[in-house]
Amino acid sequence: MSFATDHLEDIHRQIEATFSAHPLIRVTPDHGQPPDSYLITYLLAGLSQTPQGEIVTVDEHRVELAIPFGFPHFPPNCKPKSPIFHPDFDPAAICLGDFWTHTPSLPELIIHLGKMINGELFTTGNAFNEQAASWYAEHRQRFPLAQLLWIRPAAGQPTPDETIDILEDADLHADLDYLSLEVDEDGDDDAAQEAVAQLDVDDAGAFSEAASLSPAIDPSPAAAATSSPTAPAEVPPPAANRQRQESGEERPKRRHRTLSSYQPPQAKPSSRRRSLWLALFLLPAITVAAGGGYLYVSQSRQLAAAETEIDRCRSLLAGGDFSAAESLCQSTRLTLEAIPFRQRQQVQNLLATVDRILQSEELRQGLQGKVLVDGTYVEREKLAFQQRLSAGLDEAQQLVSTGQWAAATAIYRDLLDQSRLHQDDQSLHDLQGKLDTALFHQTHATARKLHDERQWAAALAEIDAAAELLASGMVAEGDRHRPQLTALRQHCQLELAVAAADQLFAASSWSQAAEAYRAALAMVEEAASPPQTTIPPLQERLQRAELYSTVDRANLAFAGGRWEEAIAAYQQAADLLTSHQDLLAGTDSAASRRKIERIILQAAIIQERQSAASALQENNLSAARASYQRIIDAITGSGFTDEAEFHSTRVELTAAIEELTSRSYLAAREGHLREHFRDLFAAHYPTVNPDSLTNFQVKLARQSDTELLFRMQCTETGSGRPLTLVMFYHYDRVKETWRLHTEGGS
Repeated sequence: MSFATDHLEDIHRQIEATFSAHPLIRVTPDHGQPPDSYLITYLLAGLSQTPQGEIVTVDEHRVELAIPFGFPHFPPNCKPKSPIFHPDFDPAAICLGDFWTHTPSLPELIIHLGKMINGELFTTGNAFNEQAASWYAEHRQRFPLAQLLWIRPAAGQPTPDETIDILEDADLHADLDYLSLEVDEDGDDDAAQEAVAQLDVDDAGAFSEAASLSPAIDPSPAAAATSSPTAPAEVPPPAANRQRQESGEERPKRRHRTLSSYQPPQAKPSSRRRSLWLALFLLPAITVAAGGGYLYVSQSRQLAAAETEIDRCRSLLAGGDFSAAESLCQSTRLTLEAIPFRQRQQVQNLLATVDRILQSEELRQGLQGKVLVDGTYVEREKLAFQQRLSAGLDEAQQLVSTGQWAAATAIYRDLLDQSRLHQDDQSLHDLQGKLDTALFHQTHATARKLHDERQWAAALAEIDAAAELLASGMVAEGDRHRPQLTALRQHCQLELAVAAADQLFAASSWSQAAEAYRAALAMVEEAASPPQTTIPPLQERLQRAELYSTVDRANLAFAGGRWEEAIAAYQQAADLLTSHQDLLAGTDSAASRRKIERIILQAAIIQERQSAASALQENNLSAARASYQRIIDAITGSGFTDEAEFHSTRVELTAAIEELTSRSYLAAREGHLREHFRDLFAAHYPTVNPDSLTNFQVKLARQSDTELLFRMQCTETGSGRPLTLVMFYHYDRVKETWRLHTEGGS
């Protein structure tokens, strides 16, 4: 099922839902399945004009509504099927003005036509029916003809006379006293007492827990309560304590040890006095010997400790802790210098070792923040930076190899900042190139992703950013990427141009849309590698925009009564359909062209009818007859001769031409008599002065297929009173001769 068929079915359902039970309007399908034209019957008072020119009220009216090519961009074709006397109604069309521009809805349009018939809506300037426009302007007080309700209330919806119960402020008042937490003064609140009792139990557990944390505090709740100025209820029990209370477990009791009285052991008295005397003799010798031994042992221990400290100095030096190594060596040196008397050689050797460490190049450079690398001392911070730089470059290279450009960009940016901080000019240029390259690939990848997601504007912004990076000249292999970036840019720009043209088309700005599509096609042709698949759809959109622009221009001219312009524009639209039918996909060119040709014929009929009406007002019967004949010729030469509408028009105008021919024939005969009446009266009234004859009147008295009899009358204004002269004159239609008519027929 085509989109057009779906659309027509939706329209049919919408019309049925709106007017199936409408009291004033009946809508019935007239042609097509699903229908593309409808016959609308209005059961309401409206005006009509009789053949005698009398304006009368009629209670039923019919209008044909046809869905045109390009709907809903173009309004339906509306024409009356019964005579309706209205400024905007012509026998072949109804002027809608700009209604469809503001309200493109078929149900609203059907109601709009009813309001026009009721006299609620009409124009008095540049009208289809100028006679009706003048009449309506003179009788404005009569309109509208009736006060009508066009839209019925939906089922269940109140009428204007019904009232609706609403929610008032009093309905929102409620007694909220039951929410009060106050306790009745006359009774006990059991729930409140139970809560207080439970609070007391929890407080006791809390104080037991607090007492267990300090042996100096009595663990009982009573003691805690008396020793603390804070109310127990303000101390919540610990969670663990509550869990033990809930499970029924008891806390283990803390054991407190008490100090018993200490009884020192009693000394035993000496048993032998001789031992005392021996000790007195041996004590000095033992003291001297012990002192020398103690000094030797003490110095040996100091030397051993110094050797240990020296080993620690070497370890600290090797570990790069130069300040600690220097401090420890100086401390060790002081210790060695304080050792007296004995083992001087060993002390001197250790002092020399300490001095070598303190005076070593390694310690001196280390204290300056430098370390030995490949035989050269370098600053420790610079070495750390070089190590971080090397590790960062390795990590970034791995990310680059797997296409993780964002992560690599972050690393390069950090390394670049560090290089600036350390003033490493050698690394700055290389890092900037790597950063620009990573940023380019990251931006390029983002642009391609946005392009694939059809986010053309965002993709174009990323492409511009990538192009700026290429322009810096720091991107590796930039020339290889430039053509890809250019092609991507051109495609995004093309899609944006097409999207802008589509928006203009959707907004019915046909002429501007056509210009935008032409610009888009020019972009395709100028592209280095144009996508050939894009050209046919663009050409199709361009031709459709040109077609709709032409039809729109024709419709505007039609609505404004500029018939020559309308016919020329419609003819141009028909030619476009014929010449581009291979491009206008989804368009039935033959059917659309037939619709346009039908509108052209209707416009030509309206134009010639108006010309004929003007000629008749000026009593130019030959010009009116020529207009009617052109209408008949146009219908005969079209493909719509057999359609009921145009067939009835041809029959009507054929009769009108015959009548005008007869009237022209009579007018010519009357003109002959009017031109020669003085001579004719003078010839038959010898005493009459031709110059005194005035107020000539002529009237057809009788006619047949072979003769005409005219009654002529004039007034003689001689020297006497005015005298009316009457004479009958006969014309032989076969012989085309004139003669005086007498009562005897001579």
